Amino acid sequence: MHKSVISMLLGSLILLLCIAGVTFWSQSEAGRAKEQLYRSLTIREQMTYLFFLVLDMESNTRGYAITGKKSFLEPFANARSQVRSVKTGLMSIAKDRRVIQQLPSLFTLIDQKITHMERIIDQPSQQDARLIVLTGQGQLLSGQIRQKIDALGAIETKLQRDALTDSKNADWWSRALMGLGFLLATSLQLWAFYLLSREIHQRQQMNDDLGKLNKELEAFSYSVSHDLRAPLRSISGFSQALLSHKASLLDDEAREFLDRIMANSQRMGSLIDDLLQLSRLSRAELNKQEINLSQMAQAIAADLKTTHPERSVEIAIAPDLTATADKALIYAVLENLIGNAWKFTAKASHAQIRVGQRLEGDRNVFFVQDNGAGFDMKYAHKLFGAFQRLHSVSEFAGNGIGLATVQRILHRHGGSIWCEGEPGKGATFSFTL
Repeated sequence: MHKSVISMLLGSLILLLCIAGVTFWSQSEAGRAKEQLYRSLTIREQMTYLFFLVLDMESNTRGYAITGKKSFLEPFANARSQVRSVKTGLMSIAKDRRVIQQLPSLFTLIDQKITHMERIIDQPSQQDARLIVLTGQGQLLSGQIRQKIDALGAIETKLQRDALTDSKNADWWSRALMGLGFLLATSLQLWAFYLLSREIHQRQQMNDDLGKLNKELEAFSYSVSHDLRAPLRSISGFSQALLSHKASLLDDEAREFLDRIMANSQRMGSLIDDLLQLSRLSRAELNKQEINLSQMAQAIAADLKTTHPERSVEIAIAPDLTATADKALIYAVLENLIGNAWKFTAKASHAQIRVGQRLEGDRNVFFVQDNGAGFDMKYAHKLFGAFQRLHSVSEFAGNGIGLATVQRILHRHGGSIWCEGEPGKGATFSFTL
């Protein structure tokens, strides 16, 4: 009997060691899969951004060739400088041998494209520059760059699939040995359950992290993709060129149409910039320090009064509002909230805005209050979503992304934001850090 117990304990110990070994291997594989996924997503993001920079340079080159305006040369030079930085970054994060071998050929095509654009800019006359544009060599190079990026993206997609397959196989073996442990060693059930629960929790956390990362990278890629940003610049540039050089050939209605095209192009460009700012918030490091919210609010109020001298708004800011937070990000929070209060009190007979603080339990709550347009509380859940608006653009200007940015900043600080309002009686936005 004693020998049987010892044998069972030894067998259980061996089984436990096997389970522990496979669990460790499974976690290592999961970590490797996560690292590969992150690296692949980053590489694809950077390649998309690289292509966007090339198209942005091409748009400025064409704008210069068409209009002869030197204002197009500065953004061209900035984009060219960023191309160098992105190329260096890609080489540093690429680990797969196939990707590293193909990156130099991609960079060669991009260098040829840049040389072609510089040649256009260096022409002595606009006519000569346009003739080079019409040769189609630039479009050919763009197509080759796109094909090369697509090929590299396919490699990274396969690496992602392989990593996920390895992770699933590791998970299968881990679960199989745990099941065997339940059958052979009932006394280890609680221990096996602990391991399984911990692993499930870790995997769920990993999936959540990867899901958030995917959303951020997808939003960033979407907002800067060539299918949106580059054509938009072309539309605006060509519309401006028509108004500048062919105005005498256009009637009033045609000029009005072009004005509307340019206005909407600028609005879409502003939306893209807001999306870029929102996507950057999740990656920027917090630089927390002691800050004075009262001074920030006073500076913002002074800017609003200077920018809109025709308005008379009573702004009351409580003194000595302090906190420990990232100064630049909290300035953006106050700028959005006070700016919204200023905007939505435009139709109030005696506009009033208050910035203050109150104590709720053991936490400090800051607030921005106004007596403006307000809102119906049944729609309050929509306020902090991107592009969610409770008022039309014709009533109050804006892109509908400011409060989403505010919420993202406060969540990164471990705080929260909520609102109260009533139509025609104003709104109060409260937040914690």
